[in-house]
Amino acid sequence: MAVSVISDIERLGGLLRRIGNFDAHSFIANFQSRLIVQKTIYLMQAFGLNLGYFYNWYIHGPYSPSLAKDAFVLAKTKKTPRLVRFVDPHMEIKFLDFQRFIERHKSDSAWLEKVASIHFLKTAYHVSDPAQVFRIVKEKVPSLTRTEFESLWANLKSKNLVS
Repeated sequence: MAVSVISDIERLGGLLRRIGNFDAHSFIANFQSRLIVQKTIYLMQAFGLNLGYFYNWYIHGPYSPSLAKDAFVLAKTKKTPRLVRFVDPHMEIKFLDFQRFIERHKSDSAWLEKVASIHFLKTAYHVSDPAQVFRIVKEKVPSLTRTEFESLWANLKSKNLVS
């Protein structure tokens, strides 16, 4: 039985194709498209689907330089990546749950930036006070309202992504 081994970039491309929010031309030409990829993969990893990207706190929330590099390589290949699935059924279930979580917002860079930033501050920076998380994210994204923050927090909490 032959085992198919794919590269990290092929895996990234196959997963982004399944999610349906990656267009190579748009990614190269448009900052919002790059932000969407950054936050999509960040949130995918938050669901326990670790693709090996590490994030820092940056101007628009969590940012991974190595993901940016890989996504540019992917965008420049100019070929449609083949769909990939997780071999482990539990991981595939997590992926499907993640897809449901972002489905309505998968192309909304502002929503993705807000929810990823909230999660990052709570988990990576261990900011325990939700009011403080709100203040920090509001500085980065002035359009964030208290009501929207509470809704996003509740959404993350419902998935056990914040406590």
